[in-house]
Amino acid sequence: MKKVTFLLTIALFIILCHVPVFADSLRCGCNVVTTGDTKFDVIKTCGEPLLREFVGVQTVKQGASWTSINIEQWTYDMGDCQFPKILIFYGPTLAGIEYGKK
Repeated sequence: MKKVTFLLTIALFIILCHVPVFADSLRCGCNVVTTGDTKFDVIKTCGEPLLREFVGVQTVKQGASWTSINIEQWTYDMGDCQFPKILIFYGPTLAGIEYGKK
């Protein structure tokens, strides 16, 4: 079990090394979403995104079996004077938040 946990940790580290630096929270009005929140929580807090994009699939081992996790990017327009925010989801979970290009 320790070996599987170690390998999953290394795989996640490698994946995240290829992604730009993330902020760990996003303010939507008076509320905040953070990494670890679900898609449901994000929509409830921030509303529908401007754009949803399917990025790919990550296959991970869970116990004795392998499972596929969809990776999505949601883009939120934060207004005229702010950069858009891109939310990265691994399955139903918010894994990271990055700044988009103006």
